[in-house]
Parts: sequence; C-alpha cells; structure tokens
Amino acid sequence: MMLTNNPDADVADLSDLIHQDQALAGNVLRIANSAAYRVGEPIVSLRQAVMQLGLGVLGEIAVAACLNHEGLRAPGYEPLRKRMLLHAFITGGFAKELARRKRRNVESMFLCGLLHSVGKTVTLRLIANAQSGAATKLTEGEVAPLIAAHQADIAARVTVAWKLPQQVHVVAVHHASPETAPEFVDETKLVALAAHIAGWVTLNDPPDEAAVRALPAWAELNFYPDDVDAVLERRAVLEESAAIFMS
Repeated sequence: MMLTNNPDADVADLSDLIHQDQALAGNVLRIANSAAYRVGEPIVSLRQAVMQLGLGVLGEIAVAACLNHEGLRAPGYEPLRKRMLLHAFITGGFAKELARRKRRNVESMFLCGLLHSVGKTVTLRLIANAQSGAATKLTEGEVAPLIAAHQADIAARVTVAWKLPQQVHVVAVHHASPETAPEFVDETKLVALAAHIAGWVTLNDPPDEAAVRALPAWAELNFYPDDVDAVLERRAVLEESAAIFMS
C-alpha cells in the first residue's frame, strides 16, 4: 500500500516486490484474472497486470491476497475464518459497486469493504493462538461473542500498525454503528450496507432478495430502484471472483 501511494513508484517496483513471495504472486494473478477485474485477454504476468489494472488496483488485489495468507490462519477455526474472509471479499465488491453509483472512489471503497472486518480476522487468529496446545477449545458459538467484543479495538490497533489510510481505519472501527464514525460517515454507511448485502450472499442473512431490497439504508443513502438493481445484479460476478480468491 505504501508503494502504490508513492507517486514515484513504477510498474517494475510493484511487480518486483510481489515477485518476492511466489504464493502472493500466484494469488494476485488469479484475482487479477477474475471477472471482477479482467478486461480483455488473460493476464499472464505481474507487469502486464500493473499496466492493465494500475498500481492502485493491483495494490488492493495484493492486500486481498495477503488476507488469505497462512500468517492469518486460525488453526481449529479455519471454516469460520474462511466464511469471514469470503464475506469480507464480497463486501469489498459490493462497496465498490455502491461507490460507483454514488460517483465515489471505487478503489478506496473496495479496500474499505475488504478490510472492514479485519479486526474480526485478527481477533480470531489471537484466540486460536491463545489455545494452542489446549486439550479442549472454545466452540464457534463461544468464540463469536469474544470476536464481537474485541474486534473494534483490534481493528483500531491493526489499521494503525499497518499504516492503512484513515478512511479504512474509521470504517473498520465503526462499521457496526456507522453513526458513531467521527468522519467518513457516508463511506462507513456504504460499507455497512455492502456488508448487509454480502450477508445475503454468504450467510442467507438477510434471507432473500426481497429482504435485501427492504433494507432502510438504501433510502437513507438516497439510492434509487435502478441503483439497487444494478448493485444486486453483480452478485454472480462477485461470487465467481470470490471462488478464485478463496482457491
């Protein structure tokens, strides 16, 4: 992220950096070739990906790939971690679509959506680490309230430690109650709405499309029916991209 925000960086700098981790490089190319990003012919090299997508977008793809890295794995809770990660990726995709309808910066909104639940991911990792070697472990049901209680504080620490943009920091800390955000309130509300839509896709919560369309946030954010149609039509594309991301 620091490199992609450096005006003096070029194609070679970013591709060389990503090449240092072959697993990351492979994940970046897979995501870059997904339906959500690819334009035209398949992308076969990192330099081609940077040229076609731009430094900013490729940096965000690299961040997405890093979230699926073994360094954030949670032994004993991998099914839960994968569900959380899938939800985060699809939230990022819907946040991007919502931003496009509102003429906001789509790349920054994708990043906000992708990382909105980073506090949950890291909290789960800490819980898994704390129980390493234990004869018995907390169930998913017992872990859930711990994550809910600590994710905002962990998100605040992680986003600062990772030197993420202030907008990402605010969204990650306040998405559960957007009205408490000290700044970037509309962006936080957009991501909260994207997270609700992603819940429909990944968790059947809301249970169906009618319930999604009835969410009050659409009206609060001044989305029109044709905007809602356009956003929800992206479901299939985002599911396809998520399958590549999670592979």
